[in-house]
Amino acid sequence: MKTIRISHLFLLFGILIISCSKAQQTDEIKESTEDGPEITEVKRYLHRVILSWSAVNGSSRYEIRYAKNSSMEKAVVLKSGMTFLEVGGLDANQAYYWQTRAEINGGWTDWSPAKQAGTASYATSVATYNILGAEHDANIEPDFAWHLRRDAVRNIILQRNNNPDIIGVQEARVQIGELVNLLKQDYHVHVSARSLSPQAIFWKPEKFELIGFNDDIDIFGPSISGYTNQRYVTQVRLRELNTGTELLVYNLHIPSGSNADRQQIRGTAARNIVAHAKAQITRFKIPVILLGDFNNYPETVIDGLPSSPMVIKGNGFQDVFDIADNRVNADYGTTVNRVTSGARRGENGSMRVDYIFVYPSDQIAVTQQATIINFEGSSSTLLERPIPSDHHPVRAVLHLSY
Repeated sequence: MKTIRISHLFLLFGILIISCSKAQQTDEIKESTEDGPEITEVKRYLHRVILSWSAVNGSSRYEIRYAKNSSMEKAVVLKSGMTFLEVGGLDANQAYYWQTRAEINGGWTDWSPAKQAGTASYATSVATYNILGAEHDANIEPDFAWHLRRDAVRNIILQRNNNPDIIGVQEARVQIGELVNLLKQDYHVHVSARSLSPQAIFWKPEKFELIGFNDDIDIFGPSISGYTNQRYVTQVRLRELNTGTELLVYNLHIPSGSNADRQQIRGTAARNIVAHAKAQITRFKIPVILLGDFNNYPETVIDGLPSSPMVIKGNGFQDVFDIADNRVNADYGTTVNRVTSGARRGENGSMRVDYIFVYPSDQIAVTQQATIINFEGSSSTLLERPIPSDHHPVRAVLHLSY
């Protein structure tokens, strides 16, 4: 009996030593003097986020954990072999906390400081559309006369792959009453008291309500005379009904022309509009959507003068085409070839003149940018008749975070 007891004693003692040794080894693996990799970017969508973090030398394995509280209770832990990860299945409009760590030489760094980054508050679709003014009918008969294409304008706005929550229209000055009547079952609208081109912004009443507007924003300033039809933008401040959050929408139409004088005017307008928008952002603490007909290709430089899109992007605004997860008809321009009544080719968005810009970038993610084109049958150039306008609608799906 004594021999058996001594054997049991040695066995227990051995197990105890092994257990202590394993515990010590585990503690040594977890201990680290290095911080976890810094989370550098979070793209926030309604039910998912895409995280990016800085690379750690010597590491190809990372762990990410997240929770709804900063103490990281009930945290979900995920693994990645890259320095980014898409995390889905999240609640909308929900605050989350995120941490990362890296494996180095068989051990883990400390968890990074918790970074708060929630999902988007809501998603919405936005569009811009130059509908071609009826005042031009005398010069564009018979194909583009307003009375022939009026219903086609309504139809392309409301068709399934468009039907935006917000749309700004240009060149509606003459036919604005008819357009409002055509869309009254689906939209509320603010029509500028000024008789100008970017005159109206429409929105879905089940999605937004009007909080305020400003029809007195002069984008040219005292140094530029004339251009009364395009001098003032149309601006509205809308409240999203489900979340109570707000956003600003600007609709503008900048003059066309391929000479240096017109390029300079477009640049002045671009600088003035972004300055005004940023001042409003500071005042209201809400994001901005800037849309319209800018009458410039993205990278056009004339006599050393940059295009209006280049000026706007240089001031921190983002072209939704550049940041969209998905693009539709990306290799087409946004205008119609009126000679052939066909679509214009333009590789990788190079022939666009209609744009949607957003600011600030950390509050807005874009899932899709689309140039809405109705082709005839299986053609890749011919358009359905009647052709609604000499421009195509441009649409984007935005996820906004507050």
